[in-house]
Amino acid sequence: MSDSGCRADASSISRGLALLYATSLAAATLYPWEFSWPYRYEDNGARWAREGGGIEFQSVGLVRTSHPPRELTEAFANGEGLTLETWITSATLDLEGPARILSYSDGLDRRNFTLGQDADALVVRLRTAWTNPNWTPPEHRVRSLRPGDRQHVVITYDRLREIAYLDGREVSTNEERIGSLSNWDSSFPLLLGNETTGTRPWLGRIHLVALYNRPLGADEVVRNYEAGVPTTGPPPNRVARGLVGLYSFTASEGRHVFDQAGRTSSSLDLEIPDRFRVGERELFGQPRSSFLYDRLINVLIFVPFGFLVDRAIASRRRQIITAIVAILAGTALTASMEAAQYFLASRHSSISDVIHNSVGTLLGVGSRRLRARWWIGAQV
Repeated sequence: MSDSGCRADASSISRGLALLYATSLAAATLYPWEFSWPYRYEDNGARWAREGGGIEFQSVGLVRTSHPPRELTEAFANGEGLTLETWITSATLDLEGPARILSYSDGLDRRNFTLGQDADALVVRLRTAWTNPNWTPPEHRVRSLRPGDRQHVVITYDRLREIAYLDGREVSTNEERIGSLSNWDSSFPLLLGNETTGTRPWLGRIHLVALYNRPLGADEVVRNYEAGVPTTGPPPNRVARGLVGLYSFTASEGRHVFDQAGRTSSSLDLEIPDRFRVGERELFGQPRSSFLYDRLINVLIFVPFGFLVDRAIASRRRQIITAIVAILAGTALTASMEAAQYFLASRHSSISDVIHNSVGTLLGVGSRRLRARWWIGAQV
């Protein structure tokens, strides 16, 4: 048989093996093949409280800014730290996740800060220049929530430690958190009662929310506690310095909650949508795992595919073109698989996997070229 005939047979075998390998990858990646629509819409369970003021979450609900409050990110980046203050009445201890009380975030693993509830514990997650986008190192947990009781919650941060206050008293300190707030993401919305996915609902009533771009001192916390919960308009005798956001929830009607901190922009105004989307799955989202092992596996499993595709379309005259085609084939395959995973509840669609699989295809093409050169050299 001639050399051209041998090459044709080898290319045909390589095409068959590449197709078989691609099919096997898809079958393994998309198992158990239980596809479903990734989200649904629900009626909003957030309502103005009829008596005593506040926003009430009797069922799954959400209150949020209409647009990302970018000036809030700037205010904290240029400030001296942070204070999160709220008056709340939790409805139950049967909450987990944690359920979001107040959050400046976008999804389950990207946030600037989150104040939530997990059973009887308040949970604080804060992103700083020394953490990743999901607040790691460990969260700050404060166990003292009493369902049915109205409680004053204050969390302060001075770039060296977090301090938690309940009803005017210091109850917990976390010194594991350090760093500025300069790496906050300005594209996130400000949220009350839930996460953007709609899957971390909180139940209870929020009477007041205040945000400061500096840590309040213990005496200032007591002053705000003694000012109490407003019934009409902003409460009197409150600390004003460093205030960047204030909601007293005294309007009792309408779809909007207006920021009362005195800023000229309306970007911090909140809305109570009639309906909102519920679903955790994200198309080509951020990686769920940062383990080197997972990344290495994602690279290696596409090396054989790159090798086989490049072998199947090999051409001595068009080596650059065939290499590009082989790499594009690998990218198209992994992008299609990740897009399909968007519709699988047991899987995650990740742009990181697309990148690492494409790198694996590139390495497969490179290894085939090196093998071919070694083989030709050995024959000579």
